[in-house]
Formats: sequence, structure tokens, C-alpha cells
Amino acid sequence: MARQKRRIVLFINNCKEHPSAIILHLMSVKVEFMPPNTTSKLQPPLKPLDHGIIHKFKIIYRHDVVKKCDADIDERTKPVVNVLQAMRMAVKA
Repeated sequence: MARQKRRIVLFINNCKEHPSAIILHLMSVKVEFMPPNTTSKLQPPLKPLDHGIIHKFKIIYRHDVVKKCDADIDERTKPVVNVLQAMRMAVKA
């Protein structure tokens, strides 16, 4: 982006999981943190849809994790979900 002289503004809500220290060191990217509750004020029609999608994702993902752990227990191995398996489950969900 810097070579092309492009600049980016990245708007981020105030979620504690956002890595602010890492994001602030990006070149050609200006990070703007939105005040609390901004997303709920800007997009009230999408809020129920957003919650529904997240809720359904969690149900499917948790089901797959439990299914994997049950299979591991049946095979008498330690029930473990590694990062690759977790990513595949998330994509499926």
C-alpha cells in the first residue's frame, strides 16, 4: 500500500479482543476506534440478524467439537482439538 501511496482508514469497535497495539503499528493504515455502542446505534436492523448468525455458528461449532471429543474418547485417545481442526470446524459452521 505504501508503494502505491494508498492510505486506509480502519474503523474498529471497542471490543477488548482487538489487538490495538499490533494494529497501531501498521504502515499506511490509520486506525479509528469507535465509541462504545456505536455499532448498535448505526445498525439496529442488522442486530437481530447478527445475533442469529453468531448463535447458529456457535451451535454448529460446539456440536462438532463435542462430536470430535466423543470420537476421541471412543478410540481411547485424549480428546483434543488442534488449531487446524478448529479452523476446519469454524469454516464448516
